[in-house]
Amino acid sequence: MSNDLSKAVWFETKLQENVFARARRVFHLDPKPGSAIARVACSGRYRLWLNGEPVGRGPALSGTNRRRFDVLDLTDVLRSGENLLAVQAIHFGYKTAQTPDGPPALWLELECDGRIVLTTDEEWRFSVDPAYANASPRRNNSYGPQEVFDASKDEPWREIAFDDSA
Repeated sequence: MSNDLSKAVWFETKLQENVFARARRVFHLDPKPGSAIARVACSGRYRLWLNGEPVGRGPALSGTNRRRFDVLDLTDVLRSGENLLAVQAIHFGYKTAQTPDGPPALWLELECDGRIVLTTDEEWRFSVDPAYANASPRRNNSYGPQEVFDASKDEPWREIAFDDSA
């Protein structure tokens, strides 16, 4: 386990607050591993899917002096061949009771059979999620924004076949 949160990634966007980002990474495994552990951290909140199945949400609560990450067992959902990790990462852009103030970031590493096989790097594909309103108000000083979701703008970005070339 590297536990190197300095390898967190993000993407260029004009948005500074209430950024509902979607990140995805297709990868290949052969054969299916006997064990698969993911470690995930982000600057706000996240939802994680593997091969279209919801497998986690968080974050582990962190402070400014020590960042924590969630540990998720993905063994039963991984398969031999092509796999997709999809993450909705929500960056607040301000301090809340749940998250420290800081730059936007997503960090993930996947360990299979005791070996790191995937980390957040330049291969991840990011975009702003068009189904969530960026201008939604904060609930209060303890939490992030209200989630305003427009189902008519949702796309199948959590599926391997989704075209993420843009």
